[in-house]
Amino acid sequence: MTESTNGIERQHGTLVGKLRDAEASKRGWRAKVYLPSEKYPYPRVRFKDPRTGKWETRAVPADEDPEEYLRKLDRALDRKVVVEPRSAKTTMADLVKVYLQWLRDEGRDEEYVIKVSNLLSKWMIETDGDLPVEKWGPTHSQKWVGAMRTAKLSPARIEDFGTALSGLKKTAFRRDEHGVRLLDPADDPTEGVSTTRTSTIEGAHRDYVPPRLRPTTPQAGSIIAAGAKHGEWGWEETVLRIGTYCGPRLAEQLALRDVDVDFVKKELRFRNTIRWPRPGIGLDMQLKPIKTKTRRQMPYPASLHKPLLALCRESLGLPANASVKKVTAAQKEKLDAKFEALDELTYKLKQPRPIEVDEGLLFCRPDTGLPPTKEAWGDRWRAWRDASTWPAYIPWRNARHHAVAFWRRVLVSDRGAPVDWEVIGLWVGNDPPTLQGHYQIPHEEASAEARATLDQY
Repeated sequence: MTESTNGIERQHGTLVGKLRDAEASKRGWRAKVYLPSEKYPYPRVRFKDPRTGKWETRAVPADEDPEEYLRKLDRALDRKVVVEPRSAKTTMADLVKVYLQWLRDEGRDEEYVIKVSNLLSKWMIETDGDLPVEKWGPTHSQKWVGAMRTAKLSPARIEDFGTALSGLKKTAFRRDEHGVRLLDPADDPTEGVSTTRTSTIEGAHRDYVPPRLRPTTPQAGSIIAAGAKHGEWGWEETVLRIGTYCGPRLAEQLALRDVDVDFVKKELRFRNTIRWPRPGIGLDMQLKPIKTKTRRQMPYPASLHKPLLALCRESLGLPANASVKKVTAAQKEKLDAKFEALDELTYKLKQPRPIEVDEGLLFCRPDTGLPPTKEAWGDRWRAWRDASTWPAYIPWRNARHHAVAFWRRVLVSDRGAPVDWEVIGLWVGNDPPTLQGHYQIPHEEASAEARATLDQY
């Protein structure tokens, strides 16, 4: 028996790998490659499948050197990486299916799963769906990302694709029920491939919102007035005022119900968000947990008290002059009878649910009895924007930036300091670092604070 390189031994026309599972009561075993002979003109490999523990005999691929193939096989067995015959290789398309099911099992929104599926289908599966997972490497990842950049996709979309690739990679690294995996964690198939967004302003967070993209108070007042003047649904002024002075996401404010307004504390309670209908795939408008999966509340300005009270009286079937006390009692009765438990179940299951007949949504179209779709809202929004001084380059989602600036400007503590970022983060559903990254450039604030001292030298 002679020793070959890298621990591979040669014995009578057979290449022998390292000893495995050797114990006092066992002889152990080794992976072997039988070299070509008169009886068998092609090299064969024999080893124990790590999934089943049974012996497998396969042909060594014609394009592989037998010794190098055995070395790779030994490494895979060391690291508990699955060894599949070429005719039954797990492909990237197969891996995507496993990853999407993992997302569903984690309780991710079906809308998010569909978005990930569409991204991977368009930019990976169409061109390399039959690529074996074991062959996936940085060259392939760079090719997919490069195609997206060539197609002029937005940095945010490319970052989403990078997140999906990271999820696929972790799925391939993860051990299955047999303790084996599809890829060795030492071989990163996305090594050196960048998909993250970067800021174009020195020192700014990638999500920094420049001042020109933050609506001003006059612009907010103008869009509210346009909604009141050109409204078709009867509640436009109210919902636009909520968006600009309270800062919820559009799907959150359209999901407000008659039980979600606290008229004693003068707060809005955000418990649900709209899941928009998706024509063609059988998904109707539904309610689902809010984005952060944490219910929250925020104070509203006095200008919203009367219009919200009128909407809730109508929705609860109370007289137009019903007192706040009666409205509050009706809300509690409705919550106790059904909707408190229904909301709890929605959050426990982390899944969308149908909109109930007696849901009491405040911002519904008279012709459908449901909130407007994103497309219908977009049409009306552009009409209000064109009739106001709101700039065309500022999207409606940026209305929440006005709310944050408004709170920081008008809400001050006894010390004269603005309301804490932690408090605003609880109101709008962002963690403080993310929130501050939207509005602050650290070195600019530090320079401004240092200026008073430096001017003395």
